[in-house]
Amino acid sequence: MNKYLFLILSSMMMSPMYGNASSYQGKVTNVTATGGKIIITLQNGSGSASCGSANGTRYYLDPSVDIDKVVISLAITAKVADKLVWVMGNGSCIAGWPYYDAEKLTDFDFKG
Repeated sequence: MNKYLFLILSSMMMSPMYGNASSYQGKVTNVTATGGKIIITLQNGSGSASCGSANGTRYYLDPSVDIDKVVISLAITAKVADKLVWVMGNGSCIAGWPYYDAEKLTDFDFKG
C-alpha cells in the first residue's frame, strides 16, 4: 500500500514541472547572441510552443551554463545542415529585451 501511495504522490509532485511545458518541432532559422543570452528561432514546424509570433518560435539559452553551450552547438549544426529538431521549453514566455517573447529551452532533440 505504501508503495502505491508513494508512486501516486511522486507523480503528482512531478506534474507541475512539466504541466506548462511546450514543445515544437521545426527547423532552426536563426541563432542570435544578444544581451548575454542566445536566442534560437524555429520555423516551418508544428507544436504547442508558448511563445509564437510571425517571426517564428523563440527559445533562449544562457551561454554561461555548460549544458546550454552544448545545445547552442547542436542548434548551430541543425541550422547549417538544415535539419529538423524537436525542442521543449519551460512554458513561460518572457517579453522584452533581450528575450522578445522567448521561453527557456529545456530539451533539444536533433532529428537529423
